[in-house]
Amino acid sequence: MTKRYALILIAHYRPAWLELTPTQQHDLLRRMSETAHQLGLESIVGYQLTSTPGTFMALWESADPNAIERAIKNFNAIGLSKYVDARTMIGERGAEDIE
Repeated sequence: MTKRYALILIAHYRPAWLELTPTQQHDLLRRMSETAHQLGLESIVGYQLTSTPGTFMALWESADPNAIERAIKNFNAIGLSKYVDARTMIGERGAEDIE
């Protein structure tokens, strides 16, 4: 049975985020995206949560549960926690849950 593992990130921008220039903000988001891609995570969805301004949710999936753990560590290594207050959740689903 093939399983898929999910990394769910719910985050709110910290005041330090607003001190970054738009270019620096874009660079941090680009590095997050590159990190996920290099680890084989597939971006499923990302949302700005309108009921709580400054909050967003992102979801990635992978066939490798270790890639999820490495992504969390790598996000912290690039400084994500300095700029966002984030909660991560890890999920899984089996092949019977797909489609």
